[in-house]
Amino acid sequence: RTYTISYIFAGPSTAAPVPPNRNASDVISIFSNSYKNVNIDAFSAVWDDSDVEDVKIAGNDTKKITFGNFLGIDFSTPGNHLNLSGMTRFHMDFFTETPAVIGKVFNSKFVDFGGTAAEKSAGELNINDGTNPAVVSGQWISIDVPITIGPWTNNITRTDVAQFVISSNLKEVYVDN
Repeated sequence: RTYTISYIFAGPSTAAPVPPNRNASDVISIFSNSYKNVNIDAFSAVWDDSDVEDVKIAGNDTKKITFGNFLGIDFSTPGNHLNLSGMTRFHMDFFTETPAVIGKVFNSKFVDFGGTAAEKSAGELNINDGTNPAVVSGQWISIDVPITIGPWTNNITRTDVAQFVISSNLKEVYVDN
């Protein structure tokens, strides 16, 4: 006999935590109900292999990502590029119901075009079952880390950021803030 175990993902029943209270003029927001969002071209770029859906969780706007390998948030139209050189922290909340998280990753990458039409430098933050914060199943995980040290600063200027890429081997992830 062969047995198949299937998981039905229902999503979180509670909204993402309220983001840290910050001066709105100090925040660059891609997606949030708490701050004004910047202009973007696509939440799922034509060159990515994942899908994004707008959902409401406990009345709160949330993005549901169904991953292939990566999701590309594109703001590469001239005038939409971001200068993140003055930013000090990165914040995002995510939720997954994937039952076994050992070996699972949730990576965030800023792509700087450096005045060109393509990636010139990038900085990536890797989250897995052994990092702090860690990938955990069934609860909202708040990423709130300095953007001025560590992986974010590896060869990235942050003055002409045109893409934000999330890569993951988790099937479904909900993101907010």
